[in-house]
Amino acid sequence: MNDMHAIILAAGKCSRFWPLNENGHKSQMRLFGKSVLEHTINDIQNSGIENIIVISSDGKIIENTNITNKNIKEVIQKEPKGMGDAVLIAKNAINDDSFFVFNSNHVNSSEIIKKCINEQKNQDECVLVGAKTNNPVLYGIFGFDGKDANKIIEKPNTGSEPSNIRVVGVYLLNSKFIEMLEKTPTKEYSFETALSKYLQVNKTPVIRLNSNEIPQSLKYPWDLFSISNLFFKDKTLKTDIHSTVKISKNAVIDDSKGAVIIGKNTRVMECATIRGPVYIGENCLVGNNAVVRDYSNIENNVVIGANTEVARTIIQPNVHIHSGFIGDSVIDSNVRIGAGIITANKRIDRKEISIEVKGKIIPTGLKTMGCFIGKNSKIGISVKTMPGVFIGANTIIGSGTNVEKHIQSNTKYYTKFKEIIEKR
Repeated sequence: MNDMHAIILAAGKCSRFWPLNENGHKSQMRLFGKSVLEHTINDIQNSGIENIIVISSDGKIIENTNITNKNIKEVIQKEPKGMGDAVLIAKNAINDDSFFVFNSNHVNSSEIIKKCINEQKNQDECVLVGAKTNNPVLYGIFGFDGKDANKIIEKPNTGSEPSNIRVVGVYLLNSKFIEMLEKTPTKEYSFETALSKYLQVNKTPVIRLNSNEIPQSLKYPWDLFSISNLFFKDKTLKTDIHSTVKISKNAVIDDSKGAVIIGKNTRVMECATIRGPVYIGENCLVGNNAVVRDYSNIENNVVIGANTEVARTIIQPNVHIHSGFIGDSVIDSNVRIGAGIITANKRIDRKEISIEVKGKIIPTGLKTMGCFIGKNSKIGISVKTMPGVFIGANTIIGSGTNVEKHIQSNTKYYTKFKEIIEKR
């Protein structure tokens, strides 16, 4: 597989991922000390594919990582013209007949790659990937002639779906498909149109995945939890505390329920508790009586202040939290949070949390969810947020404010308090 290429799609605006990593790509969010993109590249390379082409919007996504491999190249898609346009931009860098196409968040695709290559009878054949779904109206759905796919119907009406097997975004393609794509007018869905035309004249095998084999999605901000949990549930994950970490004698490190990983030069202060599974990066501070627990991912240079509790939360680099409770939340980089924050993370009726994204109400499938705060924002003391609230980047939330709705980026949002003095 040394000569085979993989194309990773990491361009576009990621508008459904707001408020996280605004004006950047969602694959630059960090987990376990690396960007999601780096995890994806490592996983692809572990399958034996060394030559990787990353499609980005600005040509700078690689330089913002620790990747130095010369076999990894970056190609710019200047305008967001869709997946088909991105593949055509990369075609000149592909030297072989067969190549893979992945989304940038496919951090667990190595086994799928091996299955596709084993299924491919010769380099003139494409191989696609599918999985069962109970909601065909949400996906592209395969039609079959025997075991081979012969068409794809995008989001079919109920009762007209050709099968219950949806398209999974991992593709092993060839030069014949490129020829079909070049003949297809460049539009947002030209890739899907060309693939449908290809299937009409070329019966194509489909690898059918079990539910636990499907690559993790990263469409919405809360999808980060699934990817983070995937790493935490890796059976090879072991407790690893760097030799430079300073832990107070009466602090508690509990890895009885999961690994505790702490990076170099981090300090854990008096009476603090870290209960795994937990990842804490380099140069962090966990303050007196603080609790960090249960699938929390804390990146480099983060301050968890005294008496703070952090649970099932992802915190990006350079965040400072004075005190309070932060649960089931994602905090982007360079955020400052004052004392006494409380992120409510359950509806009072304990029902599923739905969130408005781009004017549509999206069921999250989750019953616990805190808040999502964009980068460079500042949160005043005693702020409370309702479940599923988004706070945009570069935003200031005034002290004592209850945040009950999404707050747009570059906004000041605060509650005016009226002073009342009455004689008794």
